[in-house]
Amino acid sequence: MTRIRLIVMAALAVFCVSAIAASAASAASKGELVNSSKNELTKKNFTGTSGTTELRGSATIKCTADKATGSISSKTTGEETVTFTGCTALGISCKGGTATNSGEIIVLTAITVRKLDAEHDTLLTAILKAGTKEAGTIEINCSGVITKVKGSFLSTGIGLNALATSYTFEGKGTGKVQEPGAYESSTGEKISDSLESETGGKGFEKSAEIGTETVKFEESVQFI
Repeated sequence: MTRIRLIVMAALAVFCVSAIAASAASAASKGELVNSSKNELTKKNFTGTSGTTELRGSATIKCTADKATGSISSKTTGEETVTFTGCTALGISCKGGTATNSGEIIVLTAITVRKLDAEHDTLLTAILKAGTKEAGTIEINCSGVITKVKGSFLSTGIGLNALATSYTFEGKGTGKVQEPGAYESSTGEKISDSLESETGGKGFEKSAEIGTETVKFEESVQFI
């Protein structure tokens, strides 16, 4: 009887280990944005809004709000146009990108879903050249002082398998250092990422984009 009990206990232990391993495997990040059926979105468009955002780099530029419109093109990629308003540096009004109004900065960005770690995705936001899909540099004019910004930044971690029509993404940093500063490739390699800025032609330096943005989708989505 004792022998049978030991065999049953061993079988249960193997079953539990297998179940835990299978659960962990199903939860592991793929770096994808999908619908409730885990397929590519059928409704591609989205909108976004934020409160105060801040660029910390060669200059500190703060904006009081932004509005974004964009679309998702695949499970991993999309594009958005962001209009920042109430933008100033040291109290001086700024204008940048394709904006025509003082206090506005308009920038075209590519967005890519990446794997941050086994349990989280992240959004990589990269500045594009206006009207193209090429990496670009945006110029911001604050009363004649020009700040150039290029590169990309990562959001903080996004939880997996949570269906919702609205997500809030956060850009975070310590000083001028963006956090996180790297994502994982499909092979587990850490890929560094950085946003850079320069003011008055003094050379580019690492920078951070600080703020949150709430994005509303036209259907329920989830990160996997």
